[in-house]
Amino acid sequence: MDATLLTADATDARVLKAIRRVLGHPAALEVPMDTELKTLGLDSMRIIDLLLEVETEFGVTFTDDLLMPETFRTPATLRAAVVSLQG
Repeated sequence: MDATLLTADATDARVLKAIRRVLGHPAALEVPMDTELKTLGLDSMRIIDLLLEVETEFGVTFTDDLLMPETFRTPATLRAAVVSLQG
């Protein structure tokens, strides 16, 4: 298996783990990467919690240009932000 794919899968799993922790969903809940997070209960207050959770999980700091609702729209958009921060 391609190492890039393994890395992407691991990143996806960690992003989803952070989302589940913040939103209080069980680990068994299947969350597709294109799920609109607002449908799972993400609101403006929980975005802050998710931001902090992801920063801690990945050891990154979100830059000002990523502090917008689009970054937190889906697990995939959040993963893209993390990948961009990991450089």
